[in-house]
Amino acid sequence: MAGTPVTLTGWVVATDCTPLADAKVEIWQADDEGLYDVQRPELEEPQGRGHLYSADDGRFWFWTVRPEAYPIPSDGPVGALLAAAASVDAEPGNLVVRRATLEDVFLELTGRALRD
Repeated sequence: MAGTPVTLTGWVVATDCTPLADAKVEIWQADDEGLYDVQRPELEEPQGRGHLYSADDGRFWFWTVRPEAYPIPSDGPVGALLAAAASVDAEPGNLVVRRATLEDVFLELTGRALRD
């Protein structure tokens, strides 16, 4: 992917803030045109997705490129919601930290690192 290199860091912790080691963290990122791989039927394999494992102290980190903003569909119910909220039809650039898995237990994270 083209773009400005950045480092993303985070932690996986339990509800009591105890670090969770070896949690598998899934990452999704849109491409430099703001599209996810599932929005590109011409791709033969996933793109902009990956996973890594948290360290003993629960931390994870990786290099990527700074995400770009991408369009939100402005038709149908989403379009009506955007119009009612007088909102814009673009999502700020972000990386999605989808979930972590530890010992076959899914930990829903669904966090986002937003671009300023």
